[in-house]
Amino acid sequence: MTATRWLLLGLAALSVWALVAAVYRARETPVRGRTPLILLRSAVLVVLLLLLWDPELRLGGTSPGRGEDWVLLDASLSMAASAGETTAWERGVEAARSYAAEGARLYLAGSGLDLLPVDSLVMAKPMGLESRVVPWLTRAAEAGARAVTVVSDMRFSDGDGLPRALSELPFPVRFEPVNVAVRNAAVAAVTAPRSVAADSSFVLSIELSTEGLDADADTVLVELSEGGSVIGRAAARPAPLGVPVRATIRAPAPRRSGTLRYDVRAHVAGDGFADDDTRSTYVTVSARTGEIVLVSFQPDWEPRFLLPVLEASTGLSTLGYLKVGSAYVMLGSSADAAGRRTPETEIRAAAADAELLVLHGLSQTSPDWALAAAREHPRTVIFPTDPASVQALGHSGRPAAPGEWYIARQLPASALAAALAGLPVDALPPLTDLIVVDPDADLTSALLAQRARRGRTDGALLIESAGSRRRVLAVGRGYWRWSFRPGEGREAYRRVWSAAAGWLLESEAVAGRLVRPEPRVVPRDETTRWVVAEDLDTLRLRILAGDTVVQDIVLLVGAADTVSSGRLAPGHYRYAVTSGGAAATALAEGPLTVERFSADLTVLPIPVPSAVEGEGSALRRVGNGGRRLHTHPAPYLLALVLLCAEWLLRRRWGLR
Repeated sequence: MTATRWLLLGLAALSVWALVAAVYRARETPVRGRTPLILLRSAVLVVLLLLLWDPELRLGGTSPGRGEDWVLLDASLSMAASAGETTAWERGVEAARSYAAEGARLYLAGSGLDLLPVDSLVMAKPMGLESRVVPWLTRAAEAGARAVTVVSDMRFSDGDGLPRALSELPFPVRFEPVNVAVRNAAVAAVTAPRSVAADSSFVLSIELSTEGLDADADTVLVELSEGGSVIGRAAARPAPLGVPVRATIRAPAPRRSGTLRYDVRAHVAGDGFADDDTRSTYVTVSARTGEIVLVSFQPDWEPRFLLPVLEASTGLSTLGYLKVGSAYVMLGSSADAAGRRTPETEIRAAAADAELLVLHGLSQTSPDWALAAAREHPRTVIFPTDPASVQALGHSGRPAAPGEWYIARQLPASALAAALAGLPVDALPPLTDLIVVDPDADLTSALLAQRARRGRTDGALLIESAGSRRRVLAVGRGYWRWSFRPGEGREAYRRVWSAAAGWLLESEAVAGRLVRPEPRVVPRDETTRWVVAEDLDTLRLRILAGDTVVQDIVLLVGAADTVSSGRLAPGHYRYAVTSGGAAATALAEGPLTVERFSADLTVLPIPVPSAVEGEGSALRRVGNGGRRLHTHPAPYLLALVLLCAEWLLRRRWGLR
């Protein structure tokens, strides 16, 4: 640290001492030991100030490996890829052993750096899901390494940030590539509809990644399986690594209802990496074409944000349609859904059969069947665009003054009040084009809005319950803006519409579906998350692989809407969820998959120089050998001791 920075630090320390002295003399009772207390409090704050300043100091030999050469052996799964009888891991182990024989400290580089005795190399295996070299080098710099050698296949997922990191390191870095010529075909992604009708075929869109294959001589065979039987095939020509290869397979109409698992597998002769050959996806098959149906009569962003929230919060399948001119097109992400023209008769049938119907952009010019469905369907969410459509539902509506309408902090009493308590309304963008609706005996406001945050409040989200019919009226425009960016707004959007959907579908048949894994296909080495009903305190979860119980645990839910049950080994499972307590009630059961897939081999190897000199390398070699203060335990222990000493003396001398 330069002399100027030390001078500034000294001035800051004097300012801290002066501030502490002023506080003690002005606010504390005068006692005989006031001066030692001032010094102790000042010393604690100066230590914290030093930690924030984080100078590079010579602190003796307290750092393992300080001033020594390090060798980092990449332990990601791509190192296990085979090229005939040789793997990159075997080459890397030989190289790392030779460096360790010369005196370098050997570290296994995965999610972190683990010091590894040379004798333990024979037991080590590559297990990491990706290679992130920048955190490895940063940790080596903080621990005071003199020089670092990275033994890797160079498939770094953070390779874009490597040049900048290398320019800032205070030691030389040497890279030793141990690549092998791998032949590989990976199923990079599978896109399928979340739900299909029992008598309908559907299309799966598949993205492949290939490496080391000849586009003229090799062919990748893609197989689609369900229930252990192959039900579809496709062939694709390989491309260079980094260029996606696309294929589609049409699955025949499912033979049974329920949640079905479809496995997509890529085959190629001499494939050297098995962990990316197969991907799984789940499709819900039912008599309904869609359990939640959204029909939009006005182009807008709302359906794009609303449909995924409703699907995730309820576990029901969704279908979306948009009216464009006189035609209707389907909204969705599957290969045979998005943009497909759909006859109006099909939409009318889907709307009539839906468990929850969402009508967006409803106006007096909407089709008669849509206005009738808005009045008669038992479970609806309606986004009206004019007062006439509100009046058609039996309520009094009028346009509000133009301007920006902000959600009010006041939360009215309603069936949604408990779920919406604590909503971060100050972080929400305003609504526009609000329709003022007068509440009545059946219609209550769940959210209120104020024009420009001043004056009277009017309902922005209204709920209606009349007999067996429940309805939500979203009388503003621009709710989607809450979810446009990550953060409090997106969480508020999810909470509002999850609460609305939960109230609309409040029944035992639907509540059971709210306990489910999210997602149903869990990435490798990640915890399994569960979406649970809000009125459950505890859950008993049993997970089985075949007939073997692999987990039998009780989860505390409380006010949370998601809980985690830990990690599972890759494989296919079934789960059964019951309520906790003595009178256990079955809540849900179904399939679950933890995929074996690793994308590590789909990353392009990064060309790097054989050796890179950090800007501070010359200083290191002349013996600076510094270490950042925050990496040493001494200042934290010193601050704790000083703080305890001040507290003990304050108590002894009668201060609180």
